[in-house]
Parts: sequence; C-alpha cells; structure tokens
Amino acid sequence: MEELYFQEIGKLRVVSVIGWSSKEVLLEDLSTGLKYTMSWEIFFKYHRKMEPATIDISDYTGPNLTI
Repeated sequence: MEELYFQEIGKLRVVSVIGWSSKEVLLEDLSTGLKYTMSWEIFFKYHRKMEPATIDISDYTGPNLTI
C-alpha cells in the first residue's frame, strides 16, 4: 500500500513518496501530478503521514456492496 503524506506548509497538499536518495526525497503531488525533490530535513519538518482510516463496518447503513 502506498504511503501518503499531508504537506503542512503553503497550500495543503497530499503527496506520495515515489523515490529517494540519502540526501533528498522525490515527491508527487497527487492532485496535479507534479513531481519534485526536497531535502529530508524539510520533508520531515513539514509533512505528516496520513494514517489509514478506522472503519467499523457494522455502522454502515448503505446498499450491499458485496459482489
């Protein structure tokens, strides 16, 4: 599963880590497709990992989604 991060500086963005080296990380903005690099120091300072949602299926009241 892909790990997603919130960028918490400037405009709120959801980004994905698509590559890295020892000095930089390669990110992709999921809304625009823009790919850019950033130092690890700045990345860890301004990004927060998006945690998976915790969903209780017993609370679901919509249509049956089983195939």
